[in-house]
Amino acid sequence: MNAHDRSLVSPIFEHPFTASNGKEVFYMAHNGVVNKQSIMEYLGINGIYNDTEAALQYIAVKGLSSVDNLEKYTESSLNLIILHLDKGEEKPEIYFKNFYLDKNKRDYSDMYTVNMPHGKAIISSTLTRYGIEGGVPANGTGLINLESGDPYGITKNFTMKE
Repeated sequence: MNAHDRSLVSPIFEHPFTASNGKEVFYMAHNGVVNKQSIMEYLGINGIYNDTEAALQYIAVKGLSSVDNLEKYTESSLNLIILHLDKGEEKPEIYFKNFYLDKNKRDYSDMYTVNMPHGKAIISSTLTRYGIEGGVPANGTGLINLESGDPYGITKNFTMKE
């Protein structure tokens, strides 16, 4: 549910969202609030979008390297997970971003890396309170390495490609 804008409470506004730029396909789930109106104005797009959709359109247009630029549109937090599929390479990549403005809400806003039975996961702080233990804070921007053959591989604070 999109708790920030009640007019967008509907199954069609549920995560994950998808976007494509012709070369890449993106699936994204997001927690927090970004200024969708400013993003839409910057991109020159109109229509009915929630903030996650607007942020994903920004990424689809500007590329994965633009994820950190979304911090300037952030009103609360920019906690997101992106599944990236390059149509030419056909190798999936999973990116995460953990950024928030109010450091007093760290207990709510932090994301965590945990080792699960079938590999590594990036989870919200809520899940650490409901039985998933042993999480390590996953702050910043990172890439879950799916290609290494190591299901627990993770690269943090990488430079995103264009």
